[in-house]
Amino acid sequence: LLILHMVTPVQRELYAVQQMVPHGATVSSIRFLMRFGNAVDPECFCRALNRALANHPAFAMCFSLDDGSNLSQRYDPALIPHVEICDITPETEASLADTLIRPFDVLLDHSLCRVDLYRGKDGLYFFMDVHHLLADGLSLRPFLGSIVDAYHGAGLKPDRFPALLSLEEKRMLSGQYEADRAYLFNRYGGYDWCVDPFEENPSCDEKGGDFSRRLCFSESQLKQAAERLSVSFSVMHIASIILAMYHYTGRKDILTFWTFHNRQTKEAENA
Repeated sequence: LLILHMVTPVQRELYAVQQMVPHGATVSSIRFLMRFGNAVDPECFCRALNRALANHPAFAMCFSLDDGSNLSQRYDPALIPHVEICDITPETEASLADTLIRPFDVLLDHSLCRVDLYRGKDGLYFFMDVHHLLADGLSLRPFLGSIVDAYHGAGLKPDRFPALLSLEEKRMLSGQYEADRAYLFNRYGGYDWCVDPFEENPSCDEKGGDFSRRLCFSESQLKQAAERLSVSFSVMHIASIILAMYHYTGRKDILTFWTFHNRQTKEAENA
């Protein structure tokens, strides 16, 4: 029996934003590629990875639209990723990092989590790409911890994601989300905030518009600035996006906010 759950406002906005990009977007996912040396047993790591994936139900969530175009999500155990080691040639290994990233073109009724293991002459490569509809950056901490625990044969902490999902549904039904959002925007009342870039730049349409704005610094300079300012590279990346938004829309006032994900609750400890 597949039980349908509500989606959060953040998930709804993420889904809406990607609809504006006709061929999918790689910016809406979390991805990484790790290489392990000979100290890591490939077969043991593969078993640990599959055990960890099965322990975290969020990776098997699926999204769909009903007849009224309402977005919902459900847990589908058939979507739990199962990983096997793929042996690759030295030629493939040399270009691996340049070939793995691809957009999630299909969001509905489809898996939004890709996990692969590759074994090459220089070690074992662990690649993961998960859409933000399923996880945020904080989600990686308990997941990677589960892999380590499973690798060493330890018991895994239970993931209370279903309970967290139920708690979020209660918040939405109670009107708390709307109240929090109203509080935020009322603090900056009277300003005509733009949430659709097409409204600001109508010449840039879905069919052939230029979405990019090149900034006057390189990625290496961005990393150097992050070290100098003692902030994460992610923070500098967000700052670059804000600067690009200014060049794209011409607006000097940009409202940004980090959504509260209820990480202090018991249900969220290992979700």
